[in-house]
Amino acid sequence: MQKVILYSAFLTLVLTLSSSFGNVCNSCSAQSSFFADEVSVRKLDKATFKKKLKELNEAVNKQPKSSVPLLARASFWTSQGRYADADADLKEAFRLEPSNAATLRAIAFNLAASHHQIDSYKAYTIALKKSPKDSRLYFERGVVAVHIPDLEKALADFEQAEKLGFNEPQLFYEKARMLCSYGRNEEALAELEKLDGKQLKENRRLLECRIEILLALGKTKEALPVCEDLIAFKPGISCGYDNKGLVLYRMHRYQEAIEQFNKAITLSPRATRLYMRRAAAYRKLNRNKEADADLAKVEELNKQKKDL
Repeated sequence: MQKVILYSAFLTLVLTLSSSFGNVCNSCSAQSSFFADEVSVRKLDKATFKKKLKELNEAVNKQPKSSVPLLARASFWTSQGRYADADADLKEAFRLEPSNAATLRAIAFNLAASHHQIDSYKAYTIALKKSPKDSRLYFERGVVAVHIPDLEKALADFEQAEKLGFNEPQLFYEKARMLCSYGRNEEALAELEKLDGKQLKENRRLLECRIEILLALGKTKEALPVCEDLIAFKPGISCGYDNKGLVLYRMHRYQEAIEQFNKAITLSPRATRLYMRRAAAYRKLNRNKEADADLAKVEELNKQKKDL
């Protein structure tokens, strides 16, 4: 009887929130990197969209009493930023199989991805009652707790996820990121150091996070080789050169910093922060005309953004 009441309350929660999905943001960039990666909108061209949707519709029609094809179509809707459509499929999947762990997780996940963090946390709690040993559910609920924000709940969930065997790099990244935001940088660094060298060197976010933490701790010399690792891993993007320039600036090696900012600007010519950082380095060398030119470029780029 208690389970029936619990799932009935869960369905009420989903039905109540369904009307809000039409107005949510289509981008998860403001959220945790985990949700940004998992539910980032990747719009398909019209022909591909129609073909994929036709296949999914046929699968749903062939198995009208199964939640599996509905969950697949809901995932597709979410990937296209169609949250209201995803919500409708999730409600129907829940109606068909209210105790299906995959359905419960999908509902909780989509609430989180759509910025309904408190309701998502409650939904994950219900999902965990069905699957109390699911380490990934603890991890995902922990990410939601970070954004509520509730540090203690997040830490408890991350620790439980790790205890149950969830050892993906994203766990240590999210935990380090959260601890860093609370100024607990030594603990944050210790989390990243649980990973082996290969894992650290082959993940852009882990590298950037480690640089940020080392700089916060004043360990600029230790941050420099991490910047080199980032450049080696992703030589075609600006962030490695930007980070290296920032580290060199902190070490008072201003000319070398400028050289790195030059490389970063070549790769990201519209990133205003790069011109501002290079201007600061120029000022340190009393190259004021060049600094003024960079600041003028910042104004120009900002004006162009406003005019768009």
